[in-house]
Amino acid sequence: MKKSTVVSCFCSLFIMLNLFVAVPLMAQEKAPEYFIEMVKVPNIAGKWSGAWTSSTGGSGSLLAKISQKGSKISGKLSVTNTDCGYYSNVPFSGAISGKVVTFKIKTSCGSQKVEMKFTKGTISSNNKRIAGKYSTYVDGSLYDRGKFNLTK
Repeated sequence: MKKSTVVSCFCSLFIMLNLFVAVPLMAQEKAPEYFIEMVKVPNIAGKWSGAWTSSTGGSGSLLAKISQKGSKISGKLSVTNTDCGYYSNVPFSGAISGKVVTFKIKTSCGSQKVEMKFTKGTISSNNKRIAGKYSTYVDGSLYDRGKFNLTK
């Protein structure tokens, strides 16, 4: 296939995609509902409480205070009953993509560096529950993993 044919096909595709979005937008004063749904970010700001359960049988509670700016989140997380005791109000940061949230904390246990990553946190349809997985790393090596849940 000639280079000019590839460029022509690409340009045609680009124009068609623009028309797919632009024509419905010009025909009405606001964006179509399907377009709004694609860019809407769930609001999860506020106080959350819940629990974590290790794949090895341990468990404890979680308390999160979440601030949100668009798809970026930050806040403080408290975690009880860890092998290092109680982590209180540890700063965290993370992001929302669609209906999934990820965030992490970095702290220490004695002289060891601890990082807890909370991933695949699926946000419920009413934005009042998050359930996902966590992994704990000590000095960069996997130490523990399990599930977590939070309720607003």
